[in-house]
Amino acid sequence: MDYRRAVFVMIDVDNFYHALEPRRLAGDLTTDLRCMVEEECGVAVPERVAVRLYGGWMVNGVLTQTASQVLSAVALARVFPLFCTNRAGTVIRGDIRLANELLCLPEISWQHTCTTRQGAPRLRMNGRRKPSGCYEDPATCFVAKVEKFTRSLGSVCPVPGCNVTNREAFQRLQQKMVDTLMVCDLLHLAAISDSENAVIVASDDWDVLPSLAAAAHGGLRTSWIRRNSTREQYYDRMLVKLGVRIENWGWEREC
Repeated sequence: MDYRRAVFVMIDVDNFYHALEPRRLAGDLTTDLRCMVEEECGVAVPERVAVRLYGGWMVNGVLTQTASQVLSAVALARVFPLFCTNRAGTVIRGDIRLANELLCLPEISWQHTCTTRQGAPRLRMNGRRKPSGCYEDPATCFVAKVEKFTRSLGSVCPVPGCNVTNREAFQRLQQKMVDTLMVCDLLHLAAISDSENAVIVASDDWDVLPSLAAAAHGGLRTSWIRRNSTREQYYDRMLVKLGVRIENWGWEREC
């Protein structure tokens, strides 16, 4: 893979997008990626853009339903070739792929990044015996009953006469290794890139922050785009000092 004057866009899809219906996601990807690349063109025009979508895409080597939806969205998206508006006549080419392989080990596919867990995760109330502001008797409070039902997988339904357990009532999908794949790719780019390369990470997950810091410290032009933060966060000043450009997009941002 040619890394010269390349921009890598890494998106934690499940974290960064709420709506994964193919047509809606295709529109969001088209708008967001054009915004990201246009802003990067203001610094330096890349020769190509590599978009990597991270998520729990496979179970035992088979694509998940979510992965199929995302691939449909990618097929519908109209991003590349991109005509850079602030650099007249500049055409930027790129591709969008599911990140099933590491950049440094493209021959190995990680084919089990989503698992099924039985039971709902334990929930804790915002209060000692009942939620703050709740005037219900703790013995009859619905929220308290839910909290008790999720304490363990063997907890029994609070409805009189029902013996269904938490384990039997709920099933959830859980992503595995997704954050680690992003971190490995970031560190790889930091190790082999120069000042003509750039990386844009779109995620609200703090698990990737140490690798963002390492990438910026290594000289890679690094940007972090997030949705849920409207004010300064704990590590922002440190990251900015290291050279990370931080953008708070929110959920209603328009390019």
